[in-house]
Amino acid sequence: MNRTLMILCVGLLLCLVTFPSIAQPPETLWTRTFNSWENSVDKGFDVQQTADGGFVVVGFMEPEEGGNDAWVIRTDPNGDEIWNQTLGGDQTDEGYGIVQCADGSFVVVGKTSSTGEGWFDAWLFKMDANGNRVWARTFGDTELDRGYSLQQTTDGGFILVGTTQPSGSQDTDVLLVKTDDFGNQLWQRTVGWALEDYGRSVQQTTDGGYIVAGHTDSIGQGHEDGLLIKTDSAGELEWHRTFGGTRHDLLYDVCQTSDGGYVMVGETDSLGADYRDELWMIKTDPSGYLQWSRTYGGWLDDEGVSIRQTSDGGFVMAGTHWVVGTPEMWLIRTDELGNYQWSKLFNNGVYDNNDGGHSVRQTSDGGYIMTGFIGYPTTRADIALIRVASDLAADLTLSIAPVNAPIVLPAGGGSFQFTALVQNLTDYTQTFAAWSAVDLPNGTTYGPVLLRYDLNLAPGGQFDVVLTQEVPGVAPSGVYVYRGSVGFYPFNTFDTSELEFEKLGPSGQSNTTAWNTGILSDRYVFVWPPF
Repeated sequence: MNRTLMILCVGLLLCLVTFPSIAQPPETLWTRTFNSWENSVDKGFDVQQTADGGFVVVGFMEPEEGGNDAWVIRTDPNGDEIWNQTLGGDQTDEGYGIVQCADGSFVVVGKTSSTGEGWFDAWLFKMDANGNRVWARTFGDTELDRGYSLQQTTDGGFILVGTTQPSGSQDTDVLLVKTDDFGNQLWQRTVGWALEDYGRSVQQTTDGGYIVAGHTDSIGQGHEDGLLIKTDSAGELEWHRTFGGTRHDLLYDVCQTSDGGYVMVGETDSLGADYRDELWMIKTDPSGYLQWSRTYGGWLDDEGVSIRQTSDGGFVMAGTHWVVGTPEMWLIRTDELGNYQWSKLFNNGVYDNNDGGHSVRQTSDGGYIMTGFIGYPTTRADIALIRVASDLAADLTLSIAPVNAPIVLPAGGGSFQFTALVQNLTDYTQTFAAWSAVDLPNGTTYGPVLLRYDLNLAPGGQFDVVLTQEVPGVAPSGVYVYRGSVGFYPFNTFDTSELEFEKLGPSGQSNTTAWNTGILSDRYVFVWPPF
């Protein structure tokens, strides 16, 4: 057996042992990569879906002259670049987290050594919707400070977390900073003990306080332990918890769950196979006490860096999984108890490369968007942006029917009414879109035309609406098929329903200029392309 075949066989065996096939993973819809120049090392650290359905990625790029610059890339819903912007100076500057604000602007957190008071400072900067810089702020002491995670708070300001190294100290503390909507500091808190303590992720909680995940070398059971910190709205410590064993255990991300508790992801050396790191997932109650933990991975080093609760109550995570000595981008899905459902690995098809996943979010259509980096056997690495289809149950039904049948319109055009009944047969709230299309008598199709993209239906719920469809007089005579659809536009159709109508001929003078679909007693009116 040659070496390549042997590696492939061993890799397949490891995957089979590590990840039993419980559910079929969804389709990868597209992959986009971004590279600043031929041999640069570029990495994506956070991704968010934008209000227009596109995406924004933050990370860093490596200029030819050296150092790193923060790099923000905005794309359309298909992952095609709209604009990109670099920020930084002569030294090293990197972006780690990003949020979109209500006004369409973006705020980024990271680290900078080009400005500020210390060797590195935590860095917060705002860009407008077109990527133009609005303001920048730095926070920290005179030594090494970094900002890793941020969130816009309910008052319009921002909360950020990272690490700070007090002046003259070799140790680090958790750094928590609250700002107003202009990035001006309102307060700053540090949490730490005797040795090194790190803050990696922050989220505002439903009570107005903050939850922070990270790791500590100061307290706990071992060399490093996962750390969970809860503060009040002023950043004052309410409680802290540590998790792990006698070895190396780290937490990188946290989010509050629908039951008021918390879920975290990271890596564990204490609980892993053969004392090698595995992806580590922890669920706690609202007071931070352990409810359960899970590990995923194999006999090589694996880690989880990002976690979010999905709309069906389960969880999705992004990280890195090693296959035969090669790290690959990793997307993993579980149910609400952390039981494995499916996973996907992403690479550029080249062995001995270096890939890693850093952030995942569930998209408005129920799918997933993931960023990280894909490497090459040389020193080059590209930012990767990957979109994956939804794996949610398609038990959403649609039925349309004429109010008065049969539908026959005069040569001069007119309108007809029809009912649309949508039913959610699942036990969770479904977010979905509705769209329509019409088949003309000559066999061509107009559409699809998106009617609504932001519909929500409670578990077991339904709604029944009456819509009006206008047909212009210039429309050709003959029999038409009108088709409505619901699902995750435009990638996944859950259900489709049709009705027929006839327009008499010959074509006459139009009494409208376009096809319009309107919901009765509703402000929404949607315009079709005119004939």
